[in-house]
Amino acid sequence: MRLSGSCAPSTWPLVASRSSQARAARAGAPSPSSPPVPVPAAPASGQGDAWHVSVGAVALQDGELAWHDEQARFDYRISEFSAELRDLNLPVAQDQAAPLTLAARVGEAGRLDVSGPIRLQPFSADLDLKLDALALPALAPLWKPYLALRIDDGSLGAAARLHVEQGESMAVRWSDGSVALRRLAAAPASDKAASLKLESLDVGGLAGDLAGRTARIERIAIDGLALAATRSASSAVSWADIAVPAAPQARSAGKPAPASSGAAQAAWKVTAGTLAVARSSLRLTDESVSPRVALRLDGLQMEARNLGSNLRAPIDFSLRSSVQGRGTADIKGTVVPEPLSVKAQVRADRLDLTALAPYLADRLNATVKSVVAGADGRLEFAAATGRQPQRAAWNGAAEISSLDLIDKLNSADFLKWKRLAFKRLNVVSAGDTLKADLGDISLEDFFARVILSEQGRLNLSQLIVQPGEQAGSITADKPAEPAAKAESKPAEPGAREAGAAAPDAGGMPRDIRVGTVQLARGQINFTDNFVKPNYHANLTDIAGSISAVSSADSEPADVQVTAKVDGDAPVDITGKLHPFGPRLYTDIHASAKGVELPTLTPYAAKYAGYAIERGKLSMDVHYLIQDGKLQASNKIFLDQLTFGERVDSPDALKLPVLLAVSLLKNSRGEIDIELPISGSLDDPQFSVGGIIFRALVNLIVRAVTAPFSLLASAFGSGEELSHIDFAPGRAMLDDDARKRIETLVKALNDRPALKLDVAGRANPSVDTDGLRKAGVEALIRAQQREDLSKKEGDAVDGKDLPPLDAAQRARYLESAYKAAKIDKPRNVIGFAKSLPGPDMEALLAASVNVGPDQLRELAVRRAQAVMAVLREAKLGERAFVVAPRVEAKAAEGSKQTGVDFSLK
Repeated sequence: MRLSGSCAPSTWPLVASRSSQARAARAGAPSPSSPPVPVPAAPASGQGDAWHVSVGAVALQDGELAWHDEQARFDYRISEFSAELRDLNLPVAQDQAAPLTLAARVGEAGRLDVSGPIRLQPFSADLDLKLDALALPALAPLWKPYLALRIDDGSLGAAARLHVEQGESMAVRWSDGSVALRRLAAAPASDKAASLKLESLDVGGLAGDLAGRTARIERIAIDGLALAATRSASSAVSWADIAVPAAPQARSAGKPAPASSGAAQAAWKVTAGTLAVARSSLRLTDESVSPRVALRLDGLQMEARNLGSNLRAPIDFSLRSSVQGRGTADIKGTVVPEPLSVKAQVRADRLDLTALAPYLADRLNATVKSVVAGADGRLEFAAATGRQPQRAAWNGAAEISSLDLIDKLNSADFLKWKRLAFKRLNVVSAGDTLKADLGDISLEDFFARVILSEQGRLNLSQLIVQPGEQAGSITADKPAEPAAKAESKPAEPGAREAGAAAPDAGGMPRDIRVGTVQLARGQINFTDNFVKPNYHANLTDIAGSISAVSSADSEPADVQVTAKVDGDAPVDITGKLHPFGPRLYTDIHASAKGVELPTLTPYAAKYAGYAIERGKLSMDVHYLIQDGKLQASNKIFLDQLTFGERVDSPDALKLPVLLAVSLLKNSRGEIDIELPISGSLDDPQFSVGGIIFRALVNLIVRAVTAPFSLLASAFGSGEELSHIDFAPGRAMLDDDARKRIETLVKALNDRPALKLDVAGRANPSVDTDGLRKAGVEALIRAQQREDLSKKEGDAVDGKDLPPLDAAQRARYLESAYKAAKIDKPRNVIGFAKSLPGPDMEALLAASVNVGPDQLRELAVRRAQAVMAVLREAKLGERAFVVAPRVEAKAAEGSKQTGVDFSLK
């Protein structure tokens, strides 16, 4: 390291006298601005011929200091250095002050100013220090051995009043201190993704005493902080390792370690006023999980009061921030660092927690696609101290919305809802006790794939992966056993099954109360493997309520729920339920009417060997679960059960199934079955009662298999009645179609045992252009309707529109083209070109969206048009709309588009 410097010549007045001889010597010419220097008085006695020297001023001007460190590769320059010390007398008189001023330019733009009196006997100094605009990047070599930090921009300013006094020990005190940091840009040297930017940092009201080991900070203000941090795949945090470890120092073999200096010094006592953070943001990226987690806080504002080294003193704080772009968090309260305790009012809205899902990936059999949370209430937490257990409490509202969980293995929907809200949630956990008053609960727009296993366990309980198990499917009817799971054994008596609701012995004591539960717009896709044969239902439009229930009260909750099976057949569920007792208690009555039987095809194919083509199911079920026992009665009514093609199944009954069904059907095609079920919920080998047949005494009166051609000839018509033709892209019946339907109605009225299936059909190769043309006509008619409404002052219904001549159609076509939001040919100045009518019509037709959904809708509308005529003929109850067909294949003798009929 090399230091070098220079300064301009300086002059100062010098007066010297010796004893009483009144001799004076002057060195140099006095500065014009220097005051006359008085000659000190001679000492009163005994000083002999001692000299007395008075220096009016000692000054350095235009000084320069160059600092070159080859090892650190550091070059720095202090320029424009000036210093002046006035009124210096030797020997020094007691408490005589000598004013000192010092100024220098530090680096490129920094400025250092020091001023104040110095006393040499005894030594003391009262100095005002001020540093401005010190550029930090140039000083990087100074902290490089200690900090692995890269600073690209930033300047430092500081000021303080410093008092130094020499007594028995050196006393150093400071006051009125401040530190200012501006436009800081820094980053860890080893992580390019992490960064720190800061508009300003202001620390004010600094005061302290070095000997007393006390410090005071009145205020800290941070503005425009933008901090980005990363956690690597090896769990290393970007800002945690910026401190460079100190190199180990070898100790001489012959020198013992220095002895302890005695009593340890007292700890520093630091007090602070306020910490304020404004307009700041945080970016946290965690690459230790897959996929990586990216969290961000924007618009961060924070304030804290009563900070300091006393960790037992309460700190008042407030924090507000935007979370993940759209959520907000607002927290106000008090925190005590040691022992940790928090009391805070929390208000959070639309907190998107989806980004945290990777942390749960290894623990769930589901993938979290989305989850949003909100809360408004009071949070309390106190760490365990001595005999006091850890305590946590929440009192207020909370909600989880936009939840969407899918099966981890097959991505099937598992659980989702729009909103789950707790209006008055009061939960207290203290040690091993839990007290929870969940208050009123509302669940809206929900879906769940629910499977009850043969052992009476819900798949919902398999959401969490147990230790030692591999992930499995929670939406498959019979998920494979995890590879790591031991060979299954029959459950021992007393093993917890569906009916055992109480916790195991030694579990957390619970005091749970649930207020009214409101359900709205729900759907449950349910499979019951607990009942034999298995039952499957898709419950939709679920709504209802469950009244309050408590673990401290034996009174069960009233249940009243309504739903539909597959969006059509109504379901009513009423009864009582108590899930918090020593054993599950349920007394539920449920009924369903008009359930479409084709949904049960998987079971029919497995056990009967046939698929179900049509039919409807009605049920009246009563379930009573009490003391671990189940008693159930099931009344099942089947209407028009019709089997389809045979299916090879090793589990199918080795009986003539079709004959059996024929024997069960009455003259109206109905089947009535009683199915009793009983057993113990604790027994995995649950017994199932037999099915009791009520034999029907009469056989089927008539089986109709005659084709439509025979029906037509019977009524003197040579028309084919198995289908109705429609114009391409249209769903309106013409006169020929209505005539065919009239003939069909006569045939059905004469044969009351017949049922009719109506299948709408669309042909992509024909109906696509037809739909586009129909779409253009609709646009033209819309313009006509708008024009007539303006002229007549009232809205004109589309059915009342008069026909158009060629000129009117051309005019409304042009209006429709101008109103259409489509890409149009334009001229050189950007205006839409005028096009011939066919060209405008072609562009409008091309803009009409026609795809599988539109073709399917066309097929449905065609079927509904036919059904409307059949209902007018009082045949609506005997006619069934079946799934539409979108295919190029047409019925024999028909056109490419229309409706096909089939008799059952």
